[in-house]
Amino acid sequence: MFLSSSDLKVQVEDVLGRYFEKMYNLLSNGENLDEIANVLTIGQAYTRLPTSFDWDEIVYKCMETFRSNMYSGKIRNFSYSSGHTFYSHIVHFYSENTGYYKKFLRQYDESIYVHLGEYIEALLKKGKPVHSQDFDVISGAAGIVEFLLEYPNDFSITLAHKLSRYLVDLTVCGSFKAYPIPGWYVPSDDRLSKRDERFLDGHINYGMAHGITGVLASLVKLGEHGVNKPRVDEAIRVILNELDKVRYESQQGIVYYPGMMDVNDYVKKDYWKDDNHRMSWCYGSISILYTLYRTYEYLNMPMKCREVLNEITQIAKSGNSIWQLTSPIICHGFAGTALIFKLLYDKTQDGALKDASLELIRNIVEAYNDTNQYGFKDVRYQFLGNSIEKIEEDKNTFLEGGCGIISALLCFLGEKEITASLLLLK
Repeated sequence: MFLSSSDLKVQVEDVLGRYFEKMYNLLSNGENLDEIANVLTIGQAYTRLPTSFDWDEIVYKCMETFRSNMYSGKIRNFSYSSGHTFYSHIVHFYSENTGYYKKFLRQYDESIYVHLGEYIEALLKKGKPVHSQDFDVISGAAGIVEFLLEYPNDFSITLAHKLSRYLVDLTVCGSFKAYPIPGWYVPSDDRLSKRDERFLDGHINYGMAHGITGVLASLVKLGEHGVNKPRVDEAIRVILNELDKVRYESQQGIVYYPGMMDVNDYVKKDYWKDDNHRMSWCYGSISILYTLYRTYEYLNMPMKCREVLNEITQIAKSGNSIWQLTSPIICHGFAGTALIFKLLYDKTQDGALKDASLELIRNIVEAYNDTNQYGFKDVRYQFLGNSIEKIEEDKNTFLEGGCGIISALLCFLGEKEITASLLLLK
């Protein structure tokens, strides 16, 4: 078991106990039933939950809410963070642990496959320019690949082949003002471009959540399953070349990659703006490096794996002065980065990675507060002119709230999990 420190293990189990007691009371009273990630954490902790509570009844209430939302059209997309593929994957996990909802899943998945086929055909027909929500992990094709390959069958593999064509085409070089640029450039009308006045001409995204690293993770998964392998491998090498091009190493020996890059900066080869330091899952260099390690594993390049491992170990040893994490959540906080360090430790047994994970787990434990509705608060900072505003949000979602944090903690206790798969880390 990863948590060999008895004191920390006791603290984590105490947080889990208080969280699930809190959630049982809330869910029993009809609160937060539409958050499907509750089903994930209950399924993950199923064997350790107090038997004095009727958890199957709680999940039944969540499923009834889910069905109602589905039939009323409230679930409108196929995204891997809040859409049908996310819901199906979580219910599959719960069903595997309990035996429930198998008939429902057969019918649900058949419907998903039919409509996904139409969705993929529309993506292929649309072509370029692309938009973040078309291809990213959170809303688009990269996340959907994970769903299709997690429970492979004839239908899902056929759809994965079609989706692979779309993802491969992203790596075909485009142009901006007659200059060559990566094919995943998104224009100024992209929803992410419009959020920031720096991207008036659009941007090129290298991060995990909304950029090409999530696509890279999905391409590796496709290649591992033998889906469109020659073209997939070619696309992987294009992405590797681009990541190598924009790689930056600080004077302290810390490797960084940009997040969102202004297309004009790319054309000028001004790749590093010194503004993507936080080592988080969503945009951080740590998730990019981890995905590079997995990619070089897939390509059977052990020397490159060792190089990347050394770079990650250097980050792990540097502590939070380098990580710059302030929130306990998965997306841009302690939980996501702790899980990345753990997964790589499982592969390499590098002690520095374990120590970094344990430090982050301690930070999560310290962030728990019973006075919060869901136990934890997401913490982020917003620039307002010359001032910085601290924003705290009490949520129970997977990426930015209590459910995700608890799911990550359970991974460290050896429980069966799909948390890493939901984050495209496996």
